[in-house]
Amino acid sequence: MDQAIKCLWCASSLVTKTLFGLPYHQCQSCEFIWLDPSQRLDLAQEKARYEKHQNIVTDLGYQDFVRPLEKAILKKYNSQHLGLDYGSGKDSAIHYLLKQRQYQLEKYDPFFVNHPERLQTEKYDYIVVCEVAEHFYDPCAEFEKLKSLLKSGGTLFVMTSLWSQDVDFINWSYRRDSTHVCFYSVKTFSTQFTVEVEAPNLIILHDNRVT
Repeated sequence: MDQAIKCLWCASSLVTKTLFGLPYHQCQSCEFIWLDPSQRLDLAQEKARYEKHQNIVTDLGYQDFVRPLEKAILKKYNSQHLGLDYGSGKDSAIHYLLKQRQYQLEKYDPFFVNHPERLQTEKYDYIVVCEVAEHFYDPCAEFEKLKSLLKSGGTLFVMTSLWSQDVDFINWSYRRDSTHVCFYSVKTFSTQFTVEVEAPNLIILHDNRVT
């Protein structure tokens, strides 16, 4: 008998095991989609893929990509608030732009800016998760960690392309990146957060747990 597959987001066992004939699973309860673990890159391959990224912070196209994120942060927070750029990579346009405005934004990345003390000794007013959430192997644990790093009333700013019924999953270019292993919908995030959708790929999350 096949071992039951549980959703990596909500732990439901109501899971479609093969999505559109591809090695992805989808939760019928929260709509979360994830690549079967057997198809993931190993850590060395994953890092090598990230090493090839050509993200130049002074590139105007890269800056324009994160402008909606910058505007959302500027609307809610000022330079006295402390933020975290979680999964910043080697270079981060949002970090560069906010630093130009004298904002306090720490960087953390497990491959390139590995300062674990920033996840242990600080609490943040807001956390930026820019094109990172789709890489999480254990998304539930990652978001629980992010919640724990926020001050009371803090905010998660997440940039990731959302899945919806309108997405042609088979031909979706976002899926074709070999390091993109999971995909969220508004419904997915709504199971754990109060959700504001600022743009098709920008979601503002507030922890909806009673504390």
